Amino acid sequence: MPNAPWSALYFQAYRSVFAYHSGHDPGPGIVSSYLRSARREFGSVGQVSLGSSGRGPYRRFASLIHDVRLAATLGAREVPIYSLERTLRAYGGPPAVTRLIEAAQHPFAGPAATRSAVPTSKAHDLRAAIHRSARAAAINTPLVTASHGVSMPPNRWPEACGL
Repeated sequence: MPNAPWSALYFQAYRSVFAYHSGHDPGPGIVSSYLRSARREFGSVGQVSLGSSGRGPYRRFASLIHDVRLAATLGAREVPIYSLERTLRAYGGPPAVTRLIEAAQHPFAGPAATRSAVPTSKAHDLRAAIHRSARAAAINTPLVTASHGVSMPPNRWPEACGL
């Protein structure tokens, strides 16, 4: 990322999308894993957004409520959720938004905070698989782009896409 005075930089920790692509729900640990990565890379401006409401693990409103509370527990300042329209439709209209706001104001405490903040083995395994895919993409970028006329290097961030 260019060096700039970012006020926030959001990683998309979309459990529903991960569940769709991997075939299983990585659990709330994926949220804590991505928030920790965002903070490690960008300090306090590193944040997460959640989504897709009403789909996958978030078919259950309780899962989304949990992840909002988890993000608040880990110090997220704001928790964007994709998408407002889907949230309203999936969870019964404006009262759902009020419940999400209340969840953000009530982070977990005590042992629940400690338990919920630890990335799960499912989250770790999924992140490792994503890293392997990024590495393969970086290794193959020059060859694939050359087949289209001009060999190009892989992206330089993060870590040259895994190299």
